[in-house]
Amino acid sequence: MQLIVFFLILISVNITAQWVNLNPIQPFEDLNKIDFIDQNIGWIAGKQGIVLFTNDGGANWVNRNTPSANLKYIDFVNANTGYVSSESNMMYKTTNSGINWFQLNMNNYSPIYSFYFTDANNGIICAGNNLIKTTNGGANWNIILTGNDRYFLYNSFINSNTGYVTSFNGEILKTTNFGINWTANNAPYGKIFFTNENTGWLYIGTYNTNSLNKTTDGGLSWTNQPNPLHSLLSVGFIDNNTGFAVGSGSSNLIKTTNGGENWIQYQFNSSSMFEDIKIINFNTAIISGSRNFIAKSTNTGLNWNNISKKFGTNIGVKFFDVNTGYISGECGIFARSSDGGNTWIKNQLGTLANFSFYFLNLNTGWLLSSEKKVYKTTNAGSTWDISVLNTSKLLFNINFADHNTGWISGDSGTIIYTTNGGSDWLPSFTGINSRVFKTVRFNNQNLAAITLDTMILVSTNFGNSWIINNFPLGNSFTDICITDNNSALAFGYNTLLRTTNSGMNWLTVDNDLPGGGKYVNYISNTFYALTGSNVYKSINGGVNWSGSIIGSDPFVCFTISFINENTGWVAGENGSLFRNTNSTAIGIEPISNEIPNQFLLFQNYPNPFNPETSIKFNLPENSFVKLIVYDITGREVDVLLNESMNKGIYETKWNASYLPSGVYFYRLISEKFSESRKMILIK
Repeated sequence: MQLIVFFLILISVNITAQWVNLNPIQPFEDLNKIDFIDQNIGWIAGKQGIVLFTNDGGANWVNRNTPSANLKYIDFVNANTGYVSSESNMMYKTTNSGINWFQLNMNNYSPIYSFYFTDANNGIICAGNNLIKTTNGGANWNIILTGNDRYFLYNSFINSNTGYVTSFNGEILKTTNFGINWTANNAPYGKIFFTNENTGWLYIGTYNTNSLNKTTDGGLSWTNQPNPLHSLLSVGFIDNNTGFAVGSGSSNLIKTTNGGENWIQYQFNSSSMFEDIKIINFNTAIISGSRNFIAKSTNTGLNWNNISKKFGTNIGVKFFDVNTGYISGECGIFARSSDGGNTWIKNQLGTLANFSFYFLNLNTGWLLSSEKKVYKTTNAGSTWDISVLNTSKLLFNINFADHNTGWISGDSGTIIYTTNGGSDWLPSFTGINSRVFKTVRFNNQNLAAITLDTMILVSTNFGNSWIINNFPLGNSFTDICITDNNSALAFGYNTLLRTTNSGMNWLTVDNDLPGGGKYVNYISNTFYALTGSNVYKSINGGVNWSGSIIGSDPFVCFTISFINENTGWVAGENGSLFRNTNSTAIGIEPISNEIPNQFLLFQNYPNPFNPETSIKFNLPENSFVKLIVYDITGREVDVLLNESMNKGIYETKWNASYLPSGVYFYRLISEKFSESRKMILIK
């Protein structure tokens, strides 16, 4: 199954050096509550007023948002009529599937915790000290139960008549006539889920507590059931035996097949919090969570696929030309783009494991999963061969030197290697306990491996033995980059080392690259180093660096992929994904020692052009400079410069490969000067 993800490209004048945000995500786009009326039609409510709607089982999602900030509960009675509530105790209703919402008058009944509607008119709401009911779709509300010490919280209805409500003071109430009469029994405090009139579960989970209890006699008695989650946020059962629970812990998702007596952990290890699970039918379930996360299983939890509308979890990126590239990351994300990253086609692998990856070319690549598996493709992800690794260690990086030879690096000195393209993997014994981040091979077959604990390992016999090179404290290494047959640079938090003899000796490089973790790309004798939300460029072997800020927000990115001196991508936490189409704007330098006597913006050359042109300008004094490109409608399409610059004569290149043919304007703006010129792109 493949899903196409479309990104709205936002270009801001605050993004310098032409960094374009390909996956704009607002903070805290968490998805809290799911409701489906059948296997195809459903909604998910979340923070920022988000309501997502699907009519094809989650293959595609559209926004049908409300005006309220943070939504916490949702209930639809049919394809048109539904209700949502917010953390600020506002209640909204729709009669057209969420296209429009109007606010209901709740008569100050609050706080609104949960609710259930049997049809468009009849509903019950747990509203703090009051349990209230409507018979006319929310136009009026009547109190059916009250009590200052009760505090009604959560409900579970098994049909239009029979349901349960819990209160904060430790009771569970049952009705068999939709709220006309109630019977009460003692019970632990928490959320509830019933599969029938007798069997149900009562649970409570915060970010550090968790309790699960079961009843088989309609709430008269309860039995505690231990489970491996740190916090249990949602429970869903298919029948009395098979169920799921989500939350946080060493695994975010667990499953039982014996009514909760025992639980199986899925080894996904996601940084996303799984907030809710909805059982659609015997085979199908949906999960939602933080960072825009949505997943689906259609075989009773045997496999899960990421069906999120956006990529909100940590991702990495690799491109091979201006159009074709891949991303992989947490929660089972692997996707391919054929248009430079504007849209992505997801490859569903049936798991929510975390992936790191290495692609040798457009067709051949490997995915390393947090489930200790390696996926290999030779046809750009159409099919995969899977091998299982015999290790219990955490694994971080996979790297190949050719079609046959590759290495996996991990915790406690772990290096695993293959010589047959990944069909078999064998251990290489390093003799250290440090975390190994990456292993590379020089052309003379020497190996080098960088570690967290200020060591670089070198092997001259393909890993049969290793030479340990120790360096001063504070030099934890994050990346290593082969530059030619025998040379490499190793990048650390506060150091830069060079070898010119395949790792046998390492010398410190005096440089002006700022401190911090580094992730590096080397192409055409140029280094591009990524640290946090900044990209730095060096054209003299790493001695001098000039940089640009990726965006106005503090994005933390940790993968970088340049295909030439003009075009590159970076990716990282929370779905951060940016493209640069003019790396010459990263730390642009004067093209002459001459100091001009006036501001001047020259005509671009060539003009017309396809797809690249040069723009030259003069600055007679130090100034803050913006160089912006607009289309013929006046819409800003690119920002070439947005930074303080010294006086001088400058030239920058602009690559418009991602834009259609047409007339464009470029404008130079400084504190004392502003001028525009026209240019024509012909493809």
